[in-house]
Amino acid sequence: ELIWFFKTLKKYIADYKWQFILLFICLIFDAAFDSIFRASLKFIIDAAIVPQNYRLLVLILSLLAVGAFLYICIGVLGLSLGARLIAISPTQFNWVNSVRHC
Repeated sequence: ELIWFFKTLKKYIADYKWQFILLFICLIFDAAFDSIFRASLKFIIDAAIVPQNYRLLVLILSLLAVGAFLYICIGVLGLSLGARLIAISPTQFNWVNSVRHC
């Protein structure tokens, strides 16, 4: 049944394939940045603050600032892609009703 769902979904999103791919890449970057950010906090404390290695601290914080800027830009791109994909004509997605009634 899951395979049928994806085959049916593929018919409707074929025209928007690249938008879905970009949206998926944005979501992957979002998840990766969240994971890296949490791990970097531990690394900042253990490798930079406790041994008082301020060069490393500045480097880590600079990389996090660049990553945060990219995170914001890619997040806005992901939100706009998501909004654009949601705004697709509802008549193209009548398959949702057919799936609910199965």
